[in-house]
Amino acid sequence: MTMTAPTVFQDKDEVKIAFWVAEYKALRDEILHYSNLRARLVELTVVVTGTLLTIGFERGEALILLIQPLLILLLAIKWADNSKALLRLADYIRNVLERDTPLHWETALVHETQNRKVFQPLSILSTGGIFLGTQIMSVTAAVLKFGSEFAGEERALLGVSIVFIAITVALVRYVALLKKSPVRFVS
Repeated sequence: MTMTAPTVFQDKDEVKIAFWVAEYKALRDEILHYSNLRARLVELTVVVTGTLLTIGFERGEALILLIQPLLILLLAIKWADNSKALLRLADYIRNVLERDTPLHWETALVHETQNRKVFQPLSILSTGGIFLGTQIMSVTAAVLKFGSEFAGEERALLGVSIVFIAITVALVRYVALLKKSPVRFVS
């Protein structure tokens, strides 16, 4: 095992720069962590939907298909929470850390995004569309395949599933509005 000598700083400016770089790297690592979690949530949405559709059709049970909107709503809630955390981290970097340092990655990203406004709604719609599309697909499949056989509990769950879809729409809209708000973190 080799030991490395501790870093010796020559002056206070070197200490400040080392601290800025360390904090910047830690925050960027946290942003990458949340970004990866968001991607896993989308993947899990597709896997859960495929699994429930398969089981529901094989067993001939509409209830299994109608449970899917609730499960996907829960995943969408976590996605929205991660989105909020990402935006707060980026705002902190931009409005606090980059204000006093030569580091300007998050500031550059904001200017880049503002120059490509046409793509902003598409980024939310792509992920939000997966949540909403899979929910609508499951409910539609349940109604088309089993709708004529619905008993009381299936009808009730159908109504609840539609409410879950409406909540998911509101959640996706919330994230879109959150992305548009200018500042989410104030020092």
